Amino acid sequence: MFKFRIAVFSVLIAALSTTPATAKDHDKDRDDDHAKDVKVVNTPKVKVVDTPNVNVVNTPSVNVGTLPAVQLVPGAVVGIAGTPSVQIANSPATPVPVRDASRPNRTPFQKAVGIQIPEGFENGAEFVDVPAGKRLVIEYASAAGFAPIGQKVIFSFITETDDGIHPTVNTQHYLLSTPYGTFGNADAFLVGQVVKLFADPGTSLELFASRSDSTGAANVSFSISGYFEDAQ
Repeated sequence: MFKFRIAVFSVLIAALSTTPATAKDHDKDRDDDHAKDVKVVNTPKVKVVDTPNVNVVNTPSVNVGTLPAVQLVPGAVVGIAGTPSVQIANSPATPVPVRDASRPNRTPFQKAVGIQIPEGFENGAEFVDVPAGKRLVIEYASAAGFAPIGQKVIFSFITETDDGIHPTVNTQHYLLSTPYGTFGNADAFLVGQVVKLFADPGTSLELFASRSDSTGAANVSFSISGYFEDAQ
């Protein structure tokens, strides 16, 4: 009887040792098979000893959402490769101002002066001052002279050039006059001529008239037109 009890007890022990695992045991096994989260309490420091090289295999597209500001250091050189085309989208109603950089700023100029040559004198003159920093360019000249019958009248300009280094140079330019006949007790002479004359900054343009005799009085009038330009 005692041997029978021992045999039954041994069977029960064996049965308990082969009992299937519970659901809780299966969950534990699955947790052991997967990676678990690790909590880092402090932020570790990573020291990069050298600068690593980054190789871009393909050419990726880069989209810039806003236009960043680009600053160039003094002395930086910017080159444009190839021959790019530039298009200006201004309409004919609002054109882009265009100025010839090879031509200095110009201001139109015209002036008329009268000269009285009294009896006993053969010559008379008037002057036109040229402002500092400007050069006077004369493009057209006209004149009219009235002298006693039988006298002749000569018209001319005298310009000055002064480069600030060499002595001032005066140059006399004669105008072609045409006898126009007798008016009352005077002979008339007329001038109308395209010219290209220059007077330097700070000098004076002299309008000069001369007649062949000093008898009686003569009247001469000059008109000039052109422009002032910035002296370079």
